[in-house]
Amino acid sequence: MENTYRKQLFITLNLLHQEARYAYWKNGTHCGSDFKPNAYCHDCQHFLFCQTMQDTDIALATLRQMDGD
Repeated sequence: MENTYRKQLFITLNLLHQEARYAYWKNGTHCGSDFKPNAYCHDCQHFLFCQTMQDTDIALATLRQMDGD
C-alpha cells in the first residue's frame, strides 16, 4: 500500500510541478534567480513561489530515491 501511495504522490507532485514550471517559469528550470527567494523575482517577493518549487524539486528527488529510480 505504501508503495502505491508513494507512486501516486510522485505522479501527482510531478504533474503539479510540471504545470507550475510551464505557468510561472515558461517551462524553464527556474525563474532566473537561481532559487534565491526574494532575489529580484516577482513571484518570490510576493508568494515565495520559487522556494516552494525548490522544495518540490527536493521532494520529487527524494521520492525517486525511495523507489530506487
